[in-house]
Amino acid sequence: MNREIGEHLRLLREESGVDLHSLAARTRIGVRQLKALENGDFEYLSGTVFVRGYIRNICSELNHSPRKLLKMLDETLLEDEPEELPAPTGGARRVLLPVAVASAIFLALLVGSYLLHGGKGEVRPADGNRQGKIAATAGLLPMETDERALSNADAFLYLDLVVNAVEKTWLRISTDGSEPWETTMKPGDVVHLKATESIELLIGNAGGIFFELNGKRFGPPGSHGQVISHYLITRDNL
Repeated sequence: MNREIGEHLRLLREESGVDLHSLAARTRIGVRQLKALENGDFEYLSGTVFVRGYIRNICSELNHSPRKLLKMLDETLLEDEPEELPAPTGGARRVLLPVAVASAIFLALLVGSYLLHGGKGEVRPADGNRQGKIAATAGLLPMETDERALSNADAFLYLDLVVNAVEKTWLRISTDGSEPWETTMKPGDVVHLKATESIELLIGNAGGIFFELNGKRFGPPGSHGQVISHYLITRDNL
């Protein structure tokens, strides 16, 4: 179905008498992204939300309704939806029961050893191991807060950025130094990005978007119509 959608886009462009480079200039979508669309290579385009945005943008420039192509895209998603895994059988539960009992005994022995020696052992996280440092810190907290502290620490092991558009805005995006890609957002559009180290943006209208970074909301990064050529977000911003 992806190839069929791509073929429709290619025919629409050719019937409109527009070549790839002209369409790229008009939509601000890269030539490589346009080729990937027309070849049905949607995995290259980093998610369905961007494919949907590209289709809308292209159809708008070529004065064509995107409704049919978006419906085909939705049907493709339904076809690709994974089947649910069957529930575990009674036999599986019987196999897991001895494992659970053994784990409980091991945990009891571990706690007993800790109490016997006064809990004076030193935790030494491996050099450069961020998770080890989190575990060592959590061990110094009261018992009732350990679970919450660990879950909060895990939440900041990556960058979770939501970009919300309130005006038409063009973006070029790169996550963790990967090859950049482009999209044009319209009011109401939302882009969800995840990275472990950094997110780099080139923003065509800094007053047209606002951010939510790991659940914390921020205002627009600039003013209406302002172009920001290099906007860098790292874990230092958390």
